[in-house]
Amino acid sequence: MTWFRARLRWAVMAEEGEGLRHWEETDCFFRSVDWDAAFARALSIGRDRQRAHDEDTQYVETRLAAVVTLDCLGENPNVLEGQSVTIPPSAPVQFDHVFRPEEAIPPPSF
Repeated sequence: MTWFRARLRWAVMAEEGEGLRHWEETDCFFRSVDWDAAFARALSIGRDRQRAHDEDTQYVETRLAAVVTLDCLGENPNVLEGQSVTIPPSAPVQFDHVFRPEEAIPPPSF
């Protein structure tokens, strides 16, 4: 099995006309047998980390939006260090928007 790093992006969405609040991106590390299995695992991790909650009178969901990058790191990577960032939206996205991360093949980051 080989180590992979996936950069995952979630959309933090609020109802009542607000839509996209911000993006959350984080690096996830895991082992997989090949690139296709790693892509499936990245999607699974991203969906497992989706969540929803009520804020006062507003319903808020965090939805998997994309596997931004997917990198094969090899059998014995030197470092398994990642980062997490919050990114403000550059364009509005309505609450009822449906993300389809399984339809976009992620490029490597290097």
